[in-house]
Amino acid sequence: MKNLKLLILSIIVAAINLACTEDDLWFQNIAPEITNQSFSISEDSDEDVVIGTVIAIDPDNDKLSFSILQDTDSLFEITATGEIS
Repeated sequence: MKNLKLLILSIIVAAINLACTEDDLWFQNIAPEITNQSFSISEDSDEDVVIGTVIAIDPDNDKLSFSILQDTDSLFEITATGEIS
């Protein structure tokens, strides 16, 4: 009887698994979309001049965070809202 219950449970789980697609997964995290952008600034600009703002949208409405990965001379900063200076 125990083996029969396990067999039935396995069949039910397999049927549910086969019926679900990736779109059905509630925990799927979709990557943010960043608009193709370019910014420029003259060499003799002040340090606090805003160069531009990164525009990004998260389809999951998760909070976005921004960072600059390579800036060995610490020439640039980016704020929590994506503002580059």
